[in-house]
Amino acid sequence: SLKYIGATIRFQKTLMQPLDAFSLKLYNYMWLVIATGEIMNGGIPMSLIQKEIADFSVQCYQNNAFRTATKADVLGKWSVFFFYPADFTFVCPTELEDLANKYADFQAAGCQVYAVSCDTHFVHKAWHDASERIQKIQYPMLADPTHALAKDFEVYIEADGVAERGTFVVNPEG
Repeated sequence: SLKYIGATIRFQKTLMQPLDAFSLKLYNYMWLVIATGEIMNGGIPMSLIQKEIADFSVQCYQNNAFRTATKADVLGKWSVFFFYPADFTFVCPTELEDLANKYADFQAAGCQVYAVSCDTHFVHKAWHDASERIQKIQYPMLADPTHALAKDFEVYIEADGVAERGTFVVNPEG
């Protein structure tokens, strides 16, 4: 099930049940990253709580190699999906660097981080090779040129062909 942890305490108070210890720990780790904005649909915050992610198979770039990432990789552990508009932009590297700096903490908590944009895995590699900030990233950078993930997580901006910023915590059941 998807759990969007919003940038405001207001959202946390609207949950049907209190955050468990792990979710609260993730919330504390991510408050700077999440503060980039809430996912909006016509000005109304969206919620994907209790929505299962669709099957997917995408290319990713991680540890100087390309590989395929699938829904099966997500199942069985907590995951954080961080969507951002595009590689080679001036704002996104700082957000991705913040996640990279906390990646060991996420791993220690049993959580995998996935960065997702609508760029290809080749563009992810080129950005990684060109940017000192992006070179710090050890987590998978998922390529979503078909927009399948962005649409499933309801962050796709069709007019621009990019994803909005959005951060999602996915439980081990997907």
